[in-house]
Amino acid sequence: MQFCGTMVLFILVLSFGIYFFIKFLRDNKKEEGFASVFIATGVELVVTSFGSNFDKFMQFWVILQNNASVKDYLTMANKSSNVNVPQMIAGILIVGVGIWFIKHVKERMYILNINGYFDKRIEEHYKELGLDKFEFKEREIDLFEYLKADINETRVEEMVKLIKRKVDAFRNESKEVKRGFTGIAPIPFIMLAGTYLKRISFDDYFEFDKVETESYVKLEEGKNYPELKDMTDYSKVNSNVEDVVISVSTTVSIQKEQLKQFKNCEFIMLSVPNPKDLTIRYINQLKEYKNAVIETINRLPEHFPNLKRIHLTCATQSCLVLEIGKNLEHYRNYQVICYHFDAQKEKKYPWGIVMNGSQQGKLVKA
Repeated sequence: MQFCGTMVLFILVLSFGIYFFIKFLRDNKKEEGFASVFIATGVELVVTSFGSNFDKFMQFWVILQNNASVKDYLTMANKSSNVNVPQMIAGILIVGVGIWFIKHVKERMYILNINGYFDKRIEEHYKELGLDKFEFKEREIDLFEYLKADINETRVEEMVKLIKRKVDAFRNESKEVKRGFTGIAPIPFIMLAGTYLKRISFDDYFEFDKVETESYVKLEEGKNYPELKDMTDYSKVNSNVEDVVISVSTTVSIQKEQLKQFKNCEFIMLSVPNPKDLTIRYINQLKEYKNAVIETINRLPEHFPNLKRIHLTCATQSCLVLEIGKNLEHYRNYQVICYHFDAQKEKKYPWGIVMNGSQQGKLVKA
């Protein structure tokens, strides 16, 4: 009879565990699913190690059927109420494993990696960053094959669909864990990915040091970094223009000579004093630079009441480009186009991608 009661309780508790296991699997959360089974099984073992009221009821019913004495019942009840210590300890340990598993999953990081030029993954450098191999999952948006040939509308349309699909999957998959970002790809595609990540915060940013270490650098908190300044003298600009070029320089300095393809435009030049690789090394520095760019964009209608288009040219790190994209507004009356730099072309910015409005994701040729 004790076995019967235990089995009923076991099936009941385990059913809850299996339910949550299936639910987590459907949500693509395998680790949480396994943890739910561990916890359900452990709880069942702990509870049944004390015996169950169902067992006692069945024993009492059998005693009544066989006209046994009260003394017989008390003897049987006393035996069935003895705690099964090994079973209880095993149950506590299994519950502990389940809780540890959930805690481990909560601390896991999902890293979005946008790859366009060559295959570089955090997985190859996790030790240098102080990461545990099982502490993160890398989700890659691979644009490499698409970028082997010249850019055209069809190819851009395919890449835009891929980026949106992958970003949406990353957004949903990383809801309850930490998020990280890295990317080595044409700036317009990284910024476009940012526009699909509004109201999403990242815990860590990883930048690839292609000059010195050939490895990744994690942005930390810090101070004593150069200010990103607006170098424009607004008293000398033509306020009647419809097109404005904003250049952002932190890795190399963008010169006006490189922007000569943009006719009938005014130029807003944002730059640090001495642009160089990996100028951005701190998270608070990244946020300050992002705010400087977005505030400049938002203030432009005050200086240019006929503004229709903003042409963004950026010589900076992928983390800043992503953050700019995240903070661009769709409801503005002006169109924002982000351009790709190609030193080999006569026109240094041969194509761009629309970042906002009804034409978001559309290719713009120089």
